[in-house]
Amino acid sequence: MIPDEKINDLLHVYFGESTPGDELHHLVLATTAPDEVNALGLPDPDKMRMSVFAIAPVGSEEDPGRFVAKSIIGATVEMAQRRHVVHFAVLTMEIHTIPKDGNEVTENRARRMSADNVLHEHPDAVEATQLYAACRDGRRWHGQHILTGPHAGTVIGPELLHGPITDDEDALWPRLVRQAVGI
Repeated sequence: MIPDEKINDLLHVYFGESTPGDELHHLVLATTAPDEVNALGLPDPDKMRMSVFAIAPVGSEEDPGRFVAKSIIGATVEMAQRRHVVHFAVLTMEIHTIPKDGNEVTENRARRMSADNVLHEHPDAVEATQLYAACRDGRRWHGQHILTGPHAGTVIGPELLHGPITDDEDALWPRLVRQAVGI
């Protein structure tokens, strides 16, 4: 099991350090070679290698979400080709979001704009850094750092998630992060 102190260090590498307008995502994978684990399959935290992937879909012809997904898959495949076992993965993404206010009309409009990749044009849109992380032993974390708008500077988490997978975690990127670590 990776100690909590090591996990907390990894969670804070890129989380909370974002600047509005960056639109840069990071994927951090903590890996070991198969022979660098003990008899129970647990890694020696001092032997873990950190691989950092900067994902910048800006200017890409394809859908930014698809680009991020392909990048996560590509990084996972690269680790498998190196015969490395991924024990921990954290994804931080610069996103546009709107605060949930319970207004169904506003939220439906935001969903449509998000599907068309123009959510940043919504009058209530704010930039935020979204974090999702997973560990091979089943632990999961999420967090959000609001970068713009009336709540700029607010940091929520990272918080350890308990229990079954939530609806928010059932989205594409969290699923890919969990798959990267084998859960």
